[in-house]
This record gives sequence, C-alpha cells and structure tokens, in this order.
Amino acid sequence: MTSKLSLALAGALLTSAIATVPVIAEAQVSVRGVRSCGVWARDRDNSDKAWLVGFLSGMAFQSNIDALRGTDNETMYMWIDKFCRDNPLKDIADGAEELFGQLRRKRGL
Repeated sequence: MTSKLSLALAGALLTSAIATVPVIAEAQVSVRGVRSCGVWARDRDNSDKAWLVGFLSGMAFQSNIDALRGTDNETMYMWIDKFCRDNPLKDIADGAEELFGQLRRKRGL
C-alpha cells in the first residue's frame, strides 16, 4: 500500500469518526486538523491536501454516498483554491462540505 493511500485511508477513518456530515447529522462537532483558507492559499502543502482528501473520504464513508467517484484530487484542490479565494475567512472544512454537497448533487445522490 502506498504511503499516500495509507495516509488518505488513515485520514478517512479518523475523519469519519469526528467529521460533521451535513447530509446526515445536524449536530456540531469539533473537527481536528482543519486549517484556514488563508493558510491553504499561502501554503497549499501536501499535509493540507492529504487532510482534504481524508476529510472528503470520511464524509463519503460515513454517509455511504460515493460523491467522489470520477473526481480526481487535483480538481478538488483547484475547487478549494477558488473557494478559499472567494471566502478567505472560512476554513478548508467549510469548503470541503460545500464541495461534497456539490458533487453529491451533480451525481444525483
């Protein structure tokens, strides 16, 4: 198993336990490791990318909705780039939730 896949899987498993999944739960939970859009825009490093993929994978796993199917990681990074430019005071989790919802609707899920 590659280290990227291992990291994404670990992030997905961890995130599924602590992430707010807007299509299922309305309760607020603490999301660990999330960084601001300002940090994403400045750094956009591999740890931020891995966090995003893990968070989105965790949302898909927890909700049993395969919204990520057919979308490559680079496209998701570019979507978050635009989200953060348009919403500099929000954080990556806010963008990830919107992205997940948009992908879900696009696929009619």
